[in-house]
Amino acid sequence: LFTTTDMSLMGKVNGTTSLTVEGKTMIEGSVFGGGNQADVNGSTNVVIVSDDTEIAGTVFGGGNESNVTKDTGQALGNTRVTITGGSIAGDVFGGGNKGNVEGNPHVTVGQE
Repeated sequence: LFTTTDMSLMGKVNGTTSLTVEGKTMIEGSVFGGGNQADVNGSTNVVIVSDDTEIAGTVFGGGNESNVTKDTGQALGNTRVTITGGSIAGDVFGGGNKGNVEGNPHVTVGQE
């Protein structure tokens, strides 16, 4: 496929992403709060709340090969991962996989 259109911003999110995993859920891969090779210009929030949730991979607050950046004029660029239930076979990271977090990563496991 060939195009002369600039696709470097395709999939970019301006604002906040939020992902809640609840109920009887089985995820065979990893969970990302951010994009897949697409930046989030804002913040991310991942919440895993159910004891019936099984994740075979890793949980990332950020994205895959993408950044979480500060939104102009706002103190954002943060990631937040909250896990109060479930089973995760891999690791838990506040940041991303091969990506930067310009703000602060937050990870909470168990009740706050």
